[in-house]
Amino acid sequence: MKILSIISITFLIIFAAGCDEMQNQVMKPVMMPDDETPPEDSTVTSVGTMKDPSTETDGTKEDPSTETDDSEEESSDEPETMEEDPPDEPQIPDAAFVSASPASGNIKENDSITITFDNDPGDVTVSSGTVSGSGNSRTISGPFSVGSLALVISWPNGSGSHTLNYNVESPPVVPQIPDAAFVSASPASGDISENDSITITFDNDPGTVTVSFGTVSGSGNSRTISGPFPVGSLTLTISWTNGSGSHTLNYNVMAEDNTSPNVTTSSTADGAKDVDPETVSENGITVTFSEPISSGVLKLYKDGSDVGWTATISGNTITLTANAGQELNHGTTYQISGTVRDSTGNETDVSITFTTESAPAPEPLAAGEGLRIGVKAPTFSLPDGDGNTHSLSDSIGSSKIVIVFFRGGW
Repeated sequence: MKILSIISITFLIIFAAGCDEMQNQVMKPVMMPDDETPPEDSTVTSVGTMKDPSTETDGTKEDPSTETDDSEEESSDEPETMEEDPPDEPQIPDAAFVSASPASGNIKENDSITITFDNDPGDVTVSSGTVSGSGNSRTISGPFSVGSLALVISWPNGSGSHTLNYNVESPPVVPQIPDAAFVSASPASGDISENDSITITFDNDPGTVTVSFGTVSGSGNSRTISGPFPVGSLTLTISWTNGSGSHTLNYNVMAEDNTSPNVTTSSTADGAKDVDPETVSENGITVTFSEPISSGVLKLYKDGSDVGWTATISGNTITLTANAGQELNHGTTYQISGTVRDSTGNETDVSITFTTESAPAPEPLAAGEGLRIGVKAPTFSLPDGDGNTHSLSDSIGSSKIVIVFFRGGW
């Protein structure tokens, strides 16, 4: 065991001394018999004689335990690694200002300006506005201060700088619209139909008008509210923006009338005959309808020509009245015709035809009545078979025709 201890100590001393030659040689221990003991102060090596550890150059005797730690650190077999140089980064060429759009002149507060470079300028900064974009182009967006603007542009790639000059225009003056107040509505209340229209007016332009029912149209100080409206009691709320006003109108909405007015009666019935012309001429002709008439007219015709009677509308009746000299004739056919409308525009065509009675025969002379021969008869007129009146005292040339009546024989 002593031999092995000596060999270990020798091995450590050789490495601690840093002898390269000793490290490259193979240590060969000296085998000795068990009964022989080597000197305590000697060391056996394979290439020299035993040495006294006390004869080291530094004059100290090292502790074998400490030598073991140092030799283990120095005998590391890990290879030494070499650090590689980092790759060269590509060089970005300097950028130069090329153009701006617009390049100068008048701009507005919130306009945008596009600038271009011959290379990527890097992070562009400006004295006013906000920069966006990439590559060779950037956009400078407002708002800019109103007035003269010297816009300074700077960029890092080339440490460039450029100034653009503009005139930032003042925003247009928006005219102030006065508040609007409700003035009137037509109709203002009462009965309306489902599809009626209501006209409302204001003292100023109300702006945007909204309603609780219907549709709004128009401009300026007037608006039209058009149906359909719900049938029944209606509370119509109107609101407008200029003045934040509101107004309420109340109506009674009636169901839509889709029925045309019909003739119910006529004082001279359609198809009547032997109508007394004198009575009709004196009293007129009344035509009654199933509902009130709002417009239209009836006329009295004879042989397709307007006789000229006057028509008057009152509620659901129309009355035709004769004017002087427009009396009806005997034995003549007349026609009442025209178109009438109700309040919702429903139309009805009217056609009533009647015929007056024939003229009565002349009464015979009473006994003893007559005229003497040669006595001129008085001038008088008689109707013909068609109801036309003729004078029986006519002239032929310059001579009067005299009709003489007498009784008895010739």
